[in-house]
Amino acid sequence: MSHFAGFRSLALLLIALALPDAATADAVYRWVDAQGVVHYSSVAPRGVDFERIDPGARPRALPSLANPRAQDDAEDTQPSADTAAAPADATEPSADDLGLTEEQQLRRAALQAEASDRRAQLAQQRQERCQAARRQYDELTTHSRVRIRDDSGRERLLSEEELQDRIARARDAIVTNCD
Repeated sequence: MSHFAGFRSLALLLIALALPDAATADAVYRWVDAQGVVHYSSVAPRGVDFERIDPGARPRALPSLANPRAQDDAEDTQPSADTAAAPADATEPSADDLGLTEEQQLRRAALQAEASDRRAQLAQQRQERCQAARRQYDELTTHSRVRIRDDSGRERLLSEEELQDRIARARDAIVTNCD
């Protein structure tokens, strides 16, 4: 009987070790640098405002550029009559289908053009951030000793921890901004 009790204790211990512990879940931190680049890291940044993201949380819906009120709609738990009745594969209705006046049609066309321009501008900014992140990553991983200028203007070598932190941030920026 004691042999069975020992086996049971061992089995319970193994099960307890295998279960994920919410308190030990890795934290993820999100912040935006001075150039507007969004960074994600498992290390909390120093000297900047950051957001701690719970890895187990459900992702929230992001507003679309075409419909800036999508965030409000995403927070609403009850679908509206318009969205409940619309088929999932419906395309955007034409101005004629909506019964818009000529002035409303012109305004709608102008808003669509603005949204298109903004999407193109955001894509260009994202591409620039991608290129900058790749250059920084290449520079950090090519050299074993990296020098920087500190706040007082003096040059100093990055410590191994600082170097690894910057490499991780550059890698996160690549993942975020590059296709």
